Amino acid sequence: MNVNYNQIIDIKSLKLLNNYPINKPIFKKNYIFHYLALLNNLDGLKLKKFPVYIENSDGLNCFFIAAKESNLEMLYYLIENYSDYIYNRNKNKETFVNYLDFSNIMILLKKYPNIDWNDLILNHTKKTLLNNILENINYEEIQLFIKFLKLENELNKYQYLFSITKNNKIDNEKKIKIFSNYSDIELNIKNDEGMGLILIIINNNNKILFDYLINRNIDIDYYTAYYSYNPLRLAINIDIIYNTNNYVEKILSKLKTINKFFFRDTDKYNENIFHSLINTRLNRNSQILNLKYFDINLNIDHQIFKFADTNSLNKLNIEKISPIDLLIELDYDIYNYVLKEDILIDSRIINNIINKKNIDKRWIELCKKRINKNENIVLDNDIIMDINKYSHCTLFQSTFFDVGFYILYLEDTYKNLLIPNKKFYLINDLTFDGTFPFSDDFIIKEPIFPWVISYYSENEYYIHPYLNIIINQNRISQKKRFCCVFLSIISNNILHANILIYDFKKMIIERFEPYGSINAIDSMIDTVLEEELTWNTGLYYIKTIDYLPSIGFQSISDENNNLNKKSGDFGGFCLAWCIWYLETKLKNIDLDSKILVNKLINKLNNLDIKYSEYIRNYSNKLNINRVNYMEAIGFNTKETSDLYLSNELNQKLINFFINRYNN
Repeated sequence: MNVNYNQIIDIKSLKLLNNYPINKPIFKKNYIFHYLALLNNLDGLKLKKFPVYIENSDGLNCFFIAAKESNLEMLYYLIENYSDYIYNRNKNKETFVNYLDFSNIMILLKKYPNIDWNDLILNHTKKTLLNNILENINYEEIQLFIKFLKLENELNKYQYLFSITKNNKIDNEKKIKIFSNYSDIELNIKNDEGMGLILIIINNNNKILFDYLINRNIDIDYYTAYYSYNPLRLAINIDIIYNTNNYVEKILSKLKTINKFFFRDTDKYNENIFHSLINTRLNRNSQILNLKYFDINLNIDHQIFKFADTNSLNKLNIEKISPIDLLIELDYDIYNYVLKEDILIDSRIINNIINKKNIDKRWIELCKKRINKNENIVLDNDIIMDINKYSHCTLFQSTFFDVGFYILYLEDTYKNLLIPNKKFYLINDLTFDGTFPFSDDFIIKEPIFPWVISYYSENEYYIHPYLNIIINQNRISQKKRFCCVFLSIISNNILHANILIYDFKKMIIERFEPYGSINAIDSMIDTVLEEELTWNTGLYYIKTIDYLPSIGFQSISDENNNLNKKSGDFGGFCLAWCIWYLETKLKNIDLDSKILVNKLINKLNNLDIKYSEYIRNYSNKLNINRVNYMEAIGFNTKETSDLYLSNELNQKLINFFINRYNN
């Protein structure tokens, strides 16, 4: 159908307007009022009341259309006469403000300061609009913008500082003026990816802002979740690329007093700082022509290699490559000082070096002089750790019922382990309102299992009201030394498993996070759990940061990397890592947790398989036990692998778990 725009533009009276249906679209889902807004015919839109909230075929109502076309007079009219629809969102959760350019947003902000701009601009899951605005307005506009926009929401508080950092319309002097209004704690805010301001500023190679922040007690000792970005490693990269020493020296001067063993920390590839330094240097050297005539600043290398020791230089990454393997690819005359006399080298590394081609023979001779004759200590053969049959696919499942069977396995295997349930407390009608992070709704229907905690946020979490009572009864009776409670973390549709391990001999509760000490999902989780679980129990709460490295088992495993996936993998083995750690801890009860974790990482790193392969093998061991339990209660073998059960079989499992854990 052809729409005559000229006729619609000329509508100035009801007589002309009545030539068009009001309650029927003219073309597809476009009504007459959509065309009036599109063509900026404000006189026509004023002729009568229209259902301006109706969306056209593009998902746009009249507010959106006027904003998209920059028809400000039209928007003024709509805001003042159709205020009920100001905050409408489309299917993409956008408001009309998403379609305005930045100058028009500021015009509306000044004209209508009483509008709830938080609701219009802030999306509870995405802050793209907020970021875009703050990255593209000037200093004076930012002052006004922040005045009207309330950013108390946890997701947005102080987060706008990241956008201001990236804003090219504001000079460094004014950015520092903005930063000066905030405390050190506020400046240490992390974004959704776990990145602090210092990472953004180093990445932008902004020495002026860096110098300001480094003197503001800014956090420099952390790794981000998932990608494991780190200020020092990024500084090495930037300083080497630009052949400067703007960042590394200043970070090191502070870092060595904060964390004297920073050089032992590893990233998601299980690489330490020496891996990063040498790899960056090798990559940069390959890009530079006429290397001998290029004035390279090697001061960075000397500063970092001062911290090198035997363990750190022998550290194997996930590809089984050590810093020494990389070091020998550098110029011997420049870098031989690194292998000082107190550095010992594992024979396996030396054998690899001997077999390499095009290596300076002087490196080989030097490495032979440094052979380590006490390698068993390095390999950590003193700990007990599962080694399972290699699996070419994943059979492991992690629904609520599956967890129930894994708990049965743990309870039957480790007699010194308590699984909290109603049998340990003599009240038959214990109930509480709760949820569980798996797809099943069983826990909602039957919220009676104390062995699970569901955590959404610091203000929304579900802990069985009698959990501490059950814990206290066992603690006092001393029937069992250990107890475990599964922690299910739900955030923005992300489902993640942790485990809480109680040790009644040491009087501690320890939270295990398979990704490491990084609180990627909620920084308040330890605060909440410590308050809830230590109340009236006399137990001491151990946070992840107290014993786990920044980058833990699941981070190194990198299970979502397509190169690490096999058939049946479903997106992550967090639950399997939790059960594995519990089992391993129960097999090595005399080892301090921090020592145990370090030994486990070292031992896993020395296996001839990847972390992802190891945990897949272990998970399939759990699956074998799950199948055995299902067959024992009457399931046939074929039914044990079904993804969905009939109502009859589903009820059979419900009855089984209720009877097993509560009657």
